[in-house]
Amino acid sequence: MKVDFATTRSQQLFEMADLAVIGISPFNSYFSEGQIARLAQWAHSHFKRVMFFIPDGAAEYTQRALGYEERKAKKRARRQCTYLHNKVYRVVASGSIESELVDSVWLEQSESYSSTYCEVEQKFNSDESFRAGCLETSRWVLEHHSAKGQVTIDMMLMAVRYLLAELPVILHSADIVGSESACFCYHSCPKFLNDLFREGDEEVMGRRSGYVIVKNDDEFS
Repeated sequence: MKVDFATTRSQQLFEMADLAVIGISPFNSYFSEGQIARLAQWAHSHFKRVMFFIPDGAAEYTQRALGYEERKAKKRARRQCTYLHNKVYRVVASGSIESELVDSVWLEQSESYSSTYCEVEQKFNSDESFRAGCLETSRWVLEHHSAKGQVTIDMMLMAVRYLLAELPVILHSADIVGSESACFCYHSCPKFLNDLFREGDEEVMGRRSGYVIVKNDDEFS
């Protein structure tokens, strides 16, 4: 596996190697069981602790934005996230890897997550640039998942609830999981986040949190 860093501090925190928080996205074919195993083995070999993050509670919003009525969207999201949970459990068991799963049940117990989520939501409602970036990211996600017609503002306003739910973990993982430092690990960094990091760099993320882009050796150009 090869890595890149979204901010200067991210590299410093990576070298401290305290905790990896590996993001696993529902409805994303990238996360095969083999790929999750590669990520798990890589993280286990470098970091002292490993956690997997599945934003299962918010997964329904993308499905609702794609046109599924609420009940069916919840059912699709629940089935997909159970499938992902099981993949992670099998990988961890087969590799004898010590890890923890961060999902909606876990986050419900976190006061830090709740307060950070409120801050993110307030910023979305009050900061036009931040709001535009979140909505544009949600547009990209919807266009990637749907072969149908134009993505509407109503669709984006529904889908963005998924992004807002995961941003606290992405930007403030160390605070939320109670670690001295932590690196959120994912195979890409959306343009919106890249722009945020470039504009505010060390201020956008929590001081003890980093963002590491981790890919298979043949994925880096």
